[in-house]
Amino acid sequence: VDIASCGTSGDTITCSAAVSACDAGRAWARGLNLVADISSSRLALDGRTYSAAVSACASGGHWVGALGLLFEIASRRVEMSIVTYNAAVDACANGGEWARALDLLREMSSCRVELDTITYNSAISACAAGSDWARALSLLLQMSAGRLELDAITFSAAIKACASGGEWARAVGLLVEMSAASVELNTIAYSSAIIACQACSEWAQALSLLVDMSSARVELETITCNAAVSACASGG
Repeated sequence: VDIASCGTSGDTITCSAAVSACDAGRAWARGLNLVADISSSRLALDGRTYSAAVSACASGGHWVGALGLLFEIASRRVEMSIVTYNAAVDACANGGEWARALDLLREMSSCRVELDTITYNSAISACAAGSDWARALSLLLQMSAGRLELDAITFSAAIKACASGGEWARAVGLLVEMSAASVELNTIAYSSAIIACQACSEWAQALSLLVDMSSARVELETITCNAAVSACASGG
């Protein structure tokens, strides 16, 4: 896209579509360059364009670029949508910046932006990256209190957070809650719980989960089987 030649509302739409294409292609660097080019031209950037650019950063785990765009959006007084915020939280989570992801959650609340399931899922995933299982479970409770849908991504991320924090019993408990809530148990959820059991030498529980996994016809991955075998080895 020749940004310098853009001058009509139709061209603005074209430029926005180009940034969206960068998001779809996980080309965050190109997306940021396009935003910079558009900003230096006489075209006005809208919320949709910014959201696409932040999403592109999220895909690449480029949290610095995502937060930089949030600052630019605020300084230009462009309306900040839930989609933009969610993408920024996701970028921090993917970039391993779990504390920053949680800071964004607090900022959203202070700005009276209504958090949704996607927001919480990204934040809980960030907690998993930071081994902050307690915060992950706290967010899970907030979701329930707010009557938000807890989906497979929610539970899987929380189980992974418990696993990374060595809380095998809580991880297994979440599997039970997941089933009770009629949420389909998946490979990630089972694998994370089995890995948690393996880390704590809970070989009997690891094998039991492996059997449950097979009975439920959930796809077995090599890492899952290896974790169960390691659990048995560590348990003597």
